Amino acid sequence: MLLTETQKNGLTEFTKMALARRTAASLSELIGFPVVVHVSNVSLHTLSGLGPEFSEILPNQVATIHQLFTGSITGDALLLVDYYYALMLSNLFRKNLEILPHRLDASDCEILTEIGNVVLNAYLGMLSKMLQRQLSFSIPSFDIEHLLSLTESLTLSKNEFRYALVVDILLQFHDKSVPTHLVFVSGVVSISCLIKAIETWASIAVPCS
Repeated sequence: MLLTETQKNGLTEFTKMALARRTAASLSELIGFPVVVHVSNVSLHTLSGLGPEFSEILPNQVATIHQLFTGSITGDALLLVDYYYALMLSNLFRKNLEILPHRLDASDCEILTEIGNVVLNAYLGMLSKMLQRQLSFSIPSFDIEHLLSLTESLTLSKNEFRYALVVDILLQFHDKSVPTHLVFVSGVVSISCLIKAIETWASIAVPCS
């Protein structure tokens, strides 16, 4: 399953709208100074191919904020941040811009979980409205692991072929930028349903001239 250019554009515009104002405002309120959210790319991959595809971008341990969603579509929603950038991001929220810590502590994990909660809920909430269906979200969980271990755990005990929809997001704080990756993992039926809904949204939001 590959995204057409129209589907990719629709998904990109939808994500920009879902994350731009409200999410940036919520993050700005948390950190105490302006945050700009940039959506740079959207891509679709098989879950098994996610590790090899992103091995150069996320070669180290990854901070993962993870939510389950159920309803008319079901799956896993995750925010992934490379460990180094996770240190930078938590440090920005602590307002300690000079000294970067060597490891994440319990307080850092809470900060990152809250950031992930804001981003994931903004997207899932808008998706729920667009589908006109109620989606239920689990409480977000935090973990630190390698991407290969993560993809294996998302595949475990699943009897369906799963895809990962990846949205590359850049969080801009003053003169610092933190790349993050919003990932939606689901089966063929749910992914197809999501893409069709966004195609319909795009045709209404951006009608052909």
